[in-house]
Order: sequence, then C-alpha cells, then structure tokens
Amino acid sequence: MLYENSDLITFSVRINDSELRNKIKNILLSYYNFETKLITLITKMYILHKKGIAQSDFDWLLEPEFVISALYNDKSRQARKLKYLQNKYQYEQLWQTLKETSHKLNPHNLNYVIQRVEANFNIYIEQLKKYNQKSDLSAKKSKLPDPTELYKIYDYSVQLDKQNSLSLARLEKDRLIGIKLSNGLVHININNEHAKNLMDINNINSVRVVYHNGDLYVEISYVKGKNEIENTNQNNGGK
Repeated sequence: MLYENSDLITFSVRINDSELRNKIKNILLSYYNFETKLITLITKMYILHKKGIAQSDFDWLLEPEFVISALYNDKSRQARKLKYLQNKYQYEQLWQTLKETSHKLNPHNLNYVIQRVEANFNIYIEQLKKYNQKSDLSAKKSKLPDPTELYKIYDYSVQLDKQNSLSLARLEKDRLIGIKLSNGLVHININNEHAKNLMDINNINSVRVVYHNGDLYVEISYVKGKNEIENTNQNNGGK
C-alpha cells in the first residue's frame, strides 16, 4: 500500500557471483516450468469448460489458495474439492508434474506465480467478453495465454513473499539479505548505502528476483516520504 505524500523507491542488487547466479537461475527455471505447465493445464480445462465439460475444474484452477492446498495436500481446507481434484487428476501427467515441481519451490512465492496466471486468464476472458458484446469497438479478439518458449525468454521474475521469503537478520552485521526461493535461504551482499536504507525502513512494498538478458537482480521496493527521497544507484552484489 502507498501512503499519502509518499513515493515508491526501488533499488536493484545485481548478483555477480557465478556459483550463486547459476543456482538461482536453475531455481527460476523451475518456477518458469511450473508456470508454463499450469497455463497449459488451465488452457486444456478452459477448452473443456467451453464445451460444457469439467466446468468446475477451470474455475478452481484459477483459485490460488485452492491450487496451493491441492499441490501440498493441505486437507484442512476445501476437503471435498481437494478429494475430487486428487482423484480425477491422479493420472493427469501435467498435474503430477506440477505437484513434483511445486515441492522443490517455496509455496509462498508460488502463490504469486499462480496469481499472475489467474490475472492473465481473467484479462483474456474480459477482453473476449468485450469483443463478443461489441461493447468496445476498438477491441480485438483476444488470444488465450500462451507460454513463451524458453529460448525466447529475456525477462522473467518471481515475486517473493516479503514476510516468509526475505530475511534481514544478517543485514546490520554482515550487509547480507537472505532470500528463500526453495527450501533454504541464499544470502546476497549489498552495499552500505542500501543496507542503511533497509535498516531505516519498515515498510517494504515488494521483493522480486528478476532475470533480464542473462543477468540476475534482486529488486526491493519500499515506501519513502517525499522529503526523504534519495537517489539510488544500482548496486553490484555477490554471495
């Protein structure tokens, strides 16, 4: 949330350490594979949905909380729906691949990935509705979300859960921030200026891991009062 008379400040930490960079790239690739498989499965269910088959499946697969519960076998929520999905999809290869991949990743972050997929399908449905109703004369017929082929990927990002996937425990002493993309924390060095900024704030807005043209960054956005805005420069980081 943005506060009155405030601005959003974003700074980037470039990850230069080759070992760390390769490790994070491999984890991001798993997030990307999860996202593409989920899009493919939802598209399959949408086509059946339009034919009057498996109508609930399409709606349920666009519910991030339900999908997370189903992937991690959280039977404390929506037990009837979960049992239906697990029984129906026990031989569905796409779903089994999603489950296998999800257990290598942080569910708190996966929630944001699923939300992004949900948003893209909702945009498609809304645009298609406008096109069919001719309520917007400039509207063009929309296309279903389509996974980008891996070799065409130049930009990809994963939003981190700022409560569960970001650690500042070693910030003051070691100038290290910890991020949790999978099962354990990885630590990234930041410069003194950024370390001081982070120690002085308590209103982090978002944290993302960004792949851009072969480089990796951690982007941290936070809210800072207008009178306090400072120019922030990109910082090179390491292990």
